[in-house]
Amino acid sequence: MARFSFATVPLGDYVVSVEKAGFEDAQQTVTVYSGSSPTLHFQLNLSAVNQTASVTANAPGGAEKRRFCDAHIAGGTRADIAQTPARTVPTAWP
Repeated sequence: MARFSFATVPLGDYVVSVEKAGFEDAQQTVTVYSGSSPTLHFQLNLSAVNQTASVTANAPGGAEKRRFCDAHIAGGTRADIAQTPARTVPTAWP
């Protein structure tokens, strides 16, 4: 948990944005009035993760095979990634 405090902020309307790698960005609006001390609470959600794995191996007889795995995982775990289907493509595929 992080806490931030801002002293001597001019009166008015503000948009407070929070960004952290691996999490979705969040925004809230706040109006600062004379003598007020507004408090904002943010709960950040995990962002989606895109990962691609490529494995190249020589099969018996000299044939080369490549396997690609494209995954879009929101809040995923290693087990989720391990169960993501992969596809074999011919060597001519770039």
